[in-house]
Amino acid sequence: MIEITLKNSRSLKFFSWAGIVILQILFGVLYLVLGWQLFFTLVLLGVMAIVFVKKPEWSLYFLIFWVVIFWNTIGFLISDKAMFFGMNTMPIYMPLVLIGLACIGVRITARIQTPVNLGQSLNIPIFILYIYSLYTITWCTNLEYSLLKFAFFTFNILLYYYTCFMNFTEEIYKKCMWCWIFTGGIMSVMIIYSIIFHPAYYFTQNIFSDYNLIFRYIVGVDTRGYVVMHSNYSSFSLNAPIGIAIGLLIISKTRFQRFVLISFLILLMFANCLTFSKGGVGSGIIMIYFLIIGSSVLRKKAFFIIPVFTAIFIAIGMSSIAFANIFGYAIHAQFIESSGEIMSLAARLENWQHGLDLLLKKGLLLKGLGLGGFQQYTECLIHAHNLYLSIFFDFGLVGIGFGLSVLLIIAKMLFKNGIFSFFNQTTYYQTMRLVFTGIFIAYMIHSVVDLWYNQTFIWFFMGFAIVTFSLADAEHSRLKTATVA
Repeated sequence: MIEITLKNSRSLKFFSWAGIVILQILFGVLYLVLGWQLFFTLVLLGVMAIVFVKKPEWSLYFLIFWVVIFWNTIGFLISDKAMFFGMNTMPIYMPLVLIGLACIGVRITARIQTPVNLGQSLNIPIFILYIYSLYTITWCTNLEYSLLKFAFFTFNILLYYYTCFMNFTEEIYKKCMWCWIFTGGIMSVMIIYSIIFHPAYYFTQNIFSDYNLIFRYIVGVDTRGYVVMHSNYSSFSLNAPIGIAIGLLIISKTRFQRFVLISFLILLMFANCLTFSKGGVGSGIIMIYFLIIGSSVLRKKAFFIIPVFTAIFIAIGMSSIAFANIFGYAIHAQFIESSGEIMSLAARLENWQHGLDLLLKKGLLLKGLGLGGFQQYTECLIHAHNLYLSIFFDFGLVGIGFGLSVLLIIAKMLFKNGIFSFFNQTTYYQTMRLVFTGIFIAYMIHSVVDLWYNQTFIWFFMGFAIVTFSLADAEHSRLKTATVA
């Protein structure tokens, strides 16, 4: 028995050392053949795969940081067409999502993880829209461009499902919420920095000369606070951590945690005001009022909290204007003077009218212009500056059906157990369900004057919203079953 054990031990050591030597030789050959950039990229992706098989939630923490801050403004530029706002930039975190999905598949196959039951999710509407988007390529005028947009669309849908397929425990979910808040804090510091120093986040570098891949940032807006994207997008992103911070503040139990959350809230709101985004700041205010009235904890003191919050917000807003004028060389004054020239409501109306004229002129009112069609036919316009019209312009009646389906399915998920249960929160997930509903309302309002459907942040947030609603519903079912038993 001892001899057999020793032989097995020696054999194991031999094969282990042989494996190490073979791997070293393989790495050396790959280094010589591929070059150092692609070689180290593959090694990094391999290490990520090993880590994410063991800890798949780690990739989600990284994604919160990358998606919320950068959207799809930094990555690999595939085409020189319509480069502004990173519209053709394949996000740098795309490999992370693909590896994460593969690792989840490996864990399910190895029975380490059970498949996630999405329940009342958006599977059918997304599937119909995805198949229809592929079909619209048949009447496109630029096949290369349409295939590029289809690749982006595919990645955004994969990002949504990656979030939904994650096996969330309450511990992982709570860590994700704190990741959102800390990411918002980083964004806030970057916005303040942009007001003081006006950094130009814009450069192009060919990092893989043999493979013609480009690494690209997006230019900022000099008259307003920004991160590495447009001020409106920066404000849009900040509303999520603001809402989450309020939700955690409602259920926090320690003074230290409340102090940290209040500090973050002030920082986040101050930075949001520095963007001078009317749509972002205005929808954020509506979100906060909704959370105050909708929360069963805050509602009891609403007559006191609403005036106090209003006074605090006015103070923060005035402070942001003073800060911008002192450290930003009268940025606020410049913005007011040029706001009508940037993109006023009249300009947006003209933009939308142009989209309708295109549909009528080409006889595609029912079918739509096709995936990315509005941007393709109006090269001078980045997108429709209206999320709902962007879906209609590109997908016609199918786009309208998709939008209505999303609203109906989410409403069914929220009020499945009655309106009273929605506005009466007694648990963590019930509170976060209210929070994500408030953020969703803010985004619906802001989307009237900005955004379009093929942006990574929108799909990423939607994944978290569906997960939150599903977890709250599952929690309610468990509590109901426990009560009956």
